[in-house]
Amino acid sequence: MSGSAHSKTAERWFFSTYVIAIALVIVAGFSPTFYLRGVIEASRPLGPLRTDIIVHGLIATAFIAVMPLQTWLIAWGKRSWHIALGKWGFVLGVLFVASLYMVTAFSHHNTPPNLGVPPEVLSAPSVIAVGCAALLLWLAWRKRFDAQAHKRLIIGLACIAAGPGIARLPGIPPPPAAFVVVGLIIVVLTLPLLAWDFATRRKPHWATLAAVGACVILFVAPVGVGMFPPLASFVTILPGFGWP
Repeated sequence: MSGSAHSKTAERWFFSTYVIAIALVIVAGFSPTFYLRGVIEASRPLGPLRTDIIVHGLIATAFIAVMPLQTWLIAWGKRSWHIALGKWGFVLGVLFVASLYMVTAFSHHNTPPNLGVPPEVLSAPSVIAVGCAALLLWLAWRKRFDAQAHKRLIIGLACIAAGPGIARLPGIPPPPAAFVVVGLIIVVLTLPLLAWDFATRRKPHWATLAAVGACVILFVAPVGVGMFPPLASFVTILPGFGWP
C-alpha cells in the first residue's frame, strides 16, 4: 500500500471511529431516559416523556446514525450514494436543529420553580447551543464538496449534539452547574480533532477551529450567563419563549 493510500485509510478510520465514539456517548446518555427507558435505572427521577421529546429523539437518532454511515460509504467507494444520502442528512440536520429548539422552548415553560434560577438563565445556554449547531450545519452544507472542511464541521456538530446525552450521564450535576461541566466535556471531545490536525497537517484546519470555537462558546456561555444573568434576557424575545 502506497503512503498516500495508507494515509487515506488512516484518515477514514480516524473520522469514522470518531463519529461512532460520539454516537456511543449519546446512546449511553439517553439509554436510561429514552432508548431503554424503564429497563435501565436512571440516575435521576424521570420526567414525563413529552411528545416533543419523542419527536426530537427519533430525529436526532436518525441524524446521528447517518454520520458514520456517510464515512463508510466513502470508504467503500460509494461516492454517489454518499452525495445522495448527504442531501437527506442535511434535511435531517435541519429537522434536528428545529426540534431541538422546540424541545428547549417547551422545557423553558416547564422549568421547575424550586430551582431558584430564572427560566431564561437555564434556557440561554441551550438556545446558544441551537445557534452553534445551526451555524456548523450551514457551513457543512456550504462546504459539502470540500471533504476536509466538511468532515471536520460534522465532527463539531456531532460534539454539540452529544451535549444533552452527556448531561444525562451519571455524575453530571443538575443545572445550572451541568451546563459548565457538559460544555467542558464537549470541548474535550474536540481535542482529538485538533491533535489529528497537528499530527497530519502541523496546524489546525480552519474548519477544525470553527468546530472547536463553537464548542468553546458552549462552555463559556453558561459561565457568562451565570455571572451576569441579565445577559440571558435575549431569550425572552425569541419565538416560543417570550411570546407565542
